[in-house]
Amino acid sequence: RCFGAPVALELQEKLKHDEDWRIRCAAAWALGTAGGAVAVGARKLAEVLTSRGEKEDYMLALEALSNLGLAAAPALPEIVRKMFDDEEAVRETAKVVHAKFLMLRGQVPPSQAPELGRLLRKLNHKDPWYRKEAAEELAELGPAAGPALPQLLESVRDDDFDA
Repeated sequence: RCFGAPVALELQEKLKHDEDWRIRCAAAWALGTAGGAVAVGARKLAEVLTSRGEKEDYMLALEALSNLGLAAAPALPEIVRKMFDDEEAVRETAKVVHAKFLMLRGQVPPSQAPELGRLLRKLNHKDPWYRKEAAEELAELGPAAGPALPQLLESVRDDDFDA
């Protein structure tokens, strides 16, 4: 459903300032799924990612951005920054959103996007052998493994000799 700028502005205010997390959640969802306000929504959702919010706020903003498709481009720098967040759930969600964006741009073939998500999760496994296997499988993906590069570099610095 598409709505105009006045509604988008009101939703942005709710997303940014409402104390009730349910209202912020609904505003993020609406901005992420609205037709006419997507570019404005992407900028406001990016602002949420730069604010000192709670993990839940970041997760909601990232999920809403993933619904925007290519219109999430204005928020791409913030999505990439969240790939290095202290919170694991935020990092993983940002990586998925980034991979989805790259897939839509044609930089990751659609057939490899689910595989990439599986390998990103495998890179976080507590068993070093799983991490090593994931790194080898990512190498086989070639350039399509680009979204996994930050996490792959982190695993290379792993203190565990086997990884």
